[in-house]
Amino acid sequence: KTCHTIVRLHNPYSCAVCKATTELSLCSSCHSVRFCCRDHQRRFWPRHQAVCRFISSIKGGLLQQVAGRDWVSDALPQIVDTWTKSRGQPPEPWQLEQLVHLPHCKVCSKAPATLLCTYCSQVAYCSEECKDVDSEHQGSWQCRQVAATAVAAELMHKAGGGFGFLTDLAEGPLPDSIFRNGWQDFVDYSGLRGMNGEDFRTLHPTAQQIIIDSLSFPMSVLEACRFANHPWNQPHIKIHI
Repeated sequence: KTCHTIVRLHNPYSCAVCKATTELSLCSSCHSVRFCCRDHQRRFWPRHQAVCRFISSIKGGLLQQVAGRDWVSDALPQIVDTWTKSRGQPPEPWQLEQLVHLPHCKVCSKAPATLLCTYCSQVAYCSEECKDVDSEHQGSWQCRQVAATAVAAELMHKAGGGFGFLTDLAEGPLPDSIFRNGWQDFVDYSGLRGMNGEDFRTLHPTAQQIIIDSLSFPMSVLEACRFANHPWNQPHIKIHI
């Protein structure tokens, strides 16, 4: 059984532990993560402590300086660089994930942004003015999609992370034809089926898609490495999303 990508992914608009989407409280120090209860806040603290203190320390300085800049290409690299210089080492993967997903305003990139979209609660704004500017998002299909994704993540977390599946695969390389021809060849070659032995094609379409999504990210990485002629010298790899 694999854990679906959206269940593993840190989401600053859902509970950091269980992915709950309602009745959440903000971290009172950094305003960048949410929890459904005190117990989950305590459970997440070992992973959040350093990030919380760092974000709190730069709220009045660096975060103000990078407001309005492109988040991915400009603001985030400066934040990570400041972390690395101040702490003498780059952030660990779980810390970087929180920095990458620091809630920033959808309009002006100011962070941390705490005002949420009225409809989906999965998009943040720094002010009512920015929220009004982005009125087209509220209630749009994108808005409904991110809301549904957040609910799906919560439900899959409750179910253990995703849908279980079985295959007949043994260790070894996959045939090149699978990468050329896609999932149907993989289903046939691997003997992919449900946890109770059900033929993959007879599973509910939602279950099929969740299983495909669970497998697609690591397979995409492997395919990219194949195209780049990147050899793996170890029998196992761990991919942090």
